[in-house]
Amino acid sequence: MSQVVLDVSMSLDGFMFVDGVEAAIERQQIAGDKLVCVGGGASIAQQALRRSGRRAPEQRRACTPRIGPRLVRPARRASGAGTVPRPRLSIRNAPHLPHRQVRRTDTPDPAATARAIIDANLYMTLGTADEAGQPWVSPVYYAPDGYREFLWVSSPDSRHSRNIAGRRDVSIVIFDSSAAIDTGNGVYMSAVAREAAGDERTDGIELFSRRSLSHGGRLWVLEDVHAPATLRLYRATAIQLDVLEPHTDRRIQVRA
Repeated sequence: MSQVVLDVSMSLDGFMFVDGVEAAIERQQIAGDKLVCVGGGASIAQQALRRSGRRAPEQRRACTPRIGPRLVRPARRASGAGTVPRPRLSIRNAPHLPHRQVRRTDTPDPAATARAIIDANLYMTLGTADEAGQPWVSPVYYAPDGYREFLWVSSPDSRHSRNIAGRRDVSIVIFDSSAAIDTGNGVYMSAVAREAAGDERTDGIELFSRRSLSHGGRLWVLEDVHAPATLRLYRATAIQLDVLEPHTDRRIQVRA
C-alpha cells in the first residue's frame, strides 16, 4: 500500500506548510492510500480529517517539506488581544493529484499469440472470390502443418473450391467465437490456396487424419481424397499473418 505524506510543519515565524490536503484525502477515500501527517501541525490535520468524517492518519514527527509546500498565514493578533488564534487549514487551492491509473506493461509476443490461437481452435473462416471478384466465406475444419500451412478437405464442387480453382488468392481468419467481449483475438492471414496433388497428398492426409482423430473425428486415408471419392484435400500457404494488439483494433504482423 502506498503512502501520501502531508507536511503540516509549523515554522518558527508562525507560517504553516500544507501539502495537497484535500487531494490527498480524496486519494485515501478512492484508492485506499494511507495518509501520514508529519511536522508540528500534524495534530491540526488530524482534527480536520476527523471533522470531515475520514479516517485520521497516523502522526509521525518530521519536518521535511514534500511536493512543493504552500504557505497559509494564520490570523494576525489584534492589538490588545490575547493569544494568537489556532491556525486553520486552508485546502481551497490544494493541488490536484490525479487518480491512480493502471498502465499495461505486458507486451505479448505476436508469434506466440498466433500459435496459441491456431492450436486452440478447430475451424477457420476461409474467404475466397470468384473470377469476377464476388466474395464468399466458408468455415472449414483445418489441420495446421506448422503455423503457415493449413489443410482441409472439401468437395471440388463446393463454391469455395470452385473459387480457388479460378482464383488462388484467399484470406483466412482463425478466432474463438465464444470469447468474452473485449477479450478475444484472432489470426488474420493473406494466403494462396490450391488442391493438393501428387505425393504431397499422402503426407497431408496423414497429418489431417491425426488431427481429426485427436478431436474425436474419423480416420482419413488417401483413398478418401482422390477419384472416385467425392472429396479433395486442399492446402493454403500463408503469405502474411497478423494478430490484434490487445484492447485495440490495430493489427500486428507476425514476423516469426
